Amino acid sequence: MDLKHRAVRGVSWSAVELIGRQGIALAVFIVLARLLGPETFGLLALALVVIGLAEMWISEGMADVLVQRETIEDGHIDAAFWALMCVAGLLASLAALLAGPMAAIMGAPAVEPLMLALAPAIVLTALATVPSVLLRRNFEFRTLAIRSTGSVVAGGIVGLAMALSGHGVWALVAHQLVIRGFAAAVVWWRVPWRPQWRCRASHLRDLRHFSGNVMLLQLLAIGGQRSFAFFIGLYLDANAVGYYAMAVRCFDVLVTVVVTPITRVSFSVFSRLQADRERLSRAVTTVMQAVVLISAPAFAGAALVSPQLVPVVFGPEWAPAVPVLSLYMVYGFLLAPIMTANAMMRGIGKPQWIVWLSALTLAINIPGLVALTRYGVIWPVVTLIVAGIAACPVYMRLVHRTTGLTAGDALRIWGPTAAALSVMAGGVLLWQHLAAMWLDRTGILIGAVALGVLLYAGAQRLFNRRQTGALFAEFKRLRSAPQQGAGQ
Repeated sequence: MDLKHRAVRGVSWSAVELIGRQGIALAVFIVLARLLGPETFGLLALALVVIGLAEMWISEGMADVLVQRETIEDGHIDAAFWALMCVAGLLASLAALLAGPMAAIMGAPAVEPLMLALAPAIVLTALATVPSVLLRRNFEFRTLAIRSTGSVVAGGIVGLAMALSGHGVWALVAHQLVIRGFAAAVVWWRVPWRPQWRCRASHLRDLRHFSGNVMLLQLLAIGGQRSFAFFIGLYLDANAVGYYAMAVRCFDVLVTVVVTPITRVSFSVFSRLQADRERLSRAVTTVMQAVVLISAPAFAGAALVSPQLVPVVFGPEWAPAVPVLSLYMVYGFLLAPIMTANAMMRGIGKPQWIVWLSALTLAINIPGLVALTRYGVIWPVVTLIVAGIAACPVYMRLVHRTTGLTAGDALRIWGPTAAALSVMAGGVLLWQHLAAMWLDRTGILIGAVALGVLLYAGAQRLFNRRQTGALFAEFKRLRSAPQQGAGQ
């Protein structure tokens, strides 16, 4: 099967994996949120500040080079695995040591036992990373879909059972650990590779440059994101952290469903096309078109309906999270093209560019967090938006340098969708104003979602029929075309 067909099928299975996993995870999250309340989720978010940073760092760092390199040897795979396991053991020990000091700094003694219990999650994540990346490298997204969906089902069953039995925050801890343990078990069951000691110093040197940059990138990017919960806990309280965590969870679900299936597979595609600038340019353009077309209405729609969505779905006690969620959806407009650019930079072996850009956004975020968080939970998200706006022109400049895409090309991608979004927003806002006179929140929400979908689809057909039609025609052609061998 050629690269185009593998990519399209990869996107399809990646979407199945992510939508299935996130759909089940969101349903579990909603039930747990209604059962346990904001403060409980705030405590978990504080416990995950260090744990989550370590997990995200190791899950994307050295292993990414196994996807990015055109050719790899068994020694490279073994080197990545053993290095990750050593790093994970050290980070889990560090997290356990930091549990007491972190709880004391944030004035939340309940966080200490939670961090101690969650420390093994770092090792479980490392254990699953290399087998998962081997599946990604070979476009075996069907197996990844089974892993992800099964893990959230298993974790959800355990978490809900414990929450209903009155175990409080420990239900959330068990939920997290079961998800990671199940995922690790599935990938080791499905991947024939087993670690040995075939690595040499040359293999580690091959991995070091790329993986070192990616790990630094993850430290900057995820460290910045996790620092938000830390500063909210430091200046406000666990309830405020809970509101923030709920908004982030909803935002992450949307990003994972509408953006990640495309950018995840595009990283593998960009890696294969890194030596062919013309094909790379076409691929980046197509990915950006798809990301904007799908993600923009999702983010805009969620922002518009959040005043009804949050109290109806999560309960009235979560209403203070509405402005946080709305602002995060605004940030989504910036994040979608940034994620595409990141996938391209990593695919062509330039993670150092993302490191510098992440450092730029962190340099804007941290002073803003220190100065503004004490005034309310919305201000950390405001600093995130400002940092994204500052970084976007630099991202696009690097995309232009690599592919030749210009600001005019970006405008042609965004212009018709912006017009369609204006029509959608106007119609939804008018509906919300008029319907408030005779419908409850649930009725307003259902009507707003249905009207928004219809207006956006109709406006895209009016303003953007050519680009939309070309994207769907190409996708259908590749999905229905007969499979070919790689050498054909």
